[in-house]
Amino acid sequence: MNSSGKRTTIFLILVGILFVFSILSIVFSFDSLIKDIVYSVGFFIAIILSIYYRKQAKQEREQNKE
Repeated sequence: MNSSGKRTTIFLILVGILFVFSILSIVFSFDSLIKDIVYSVGFFIAIILSIYYRKQAKQEREQNKE
């Protein structure tokens, strides 16, 4: 699997986890601060993973040119 496919897969898994958490937060009514922390951490993880896999894809393209 190439980096673009991995990036998409990781993104969909992260979105799924956050979606399940949002459903559970409605059912169990978590504190607002906990929700904010979880969503913020998920957002930053998504940014970091996106940057990481973008760099990997760029390196793969450069290697394929050689």
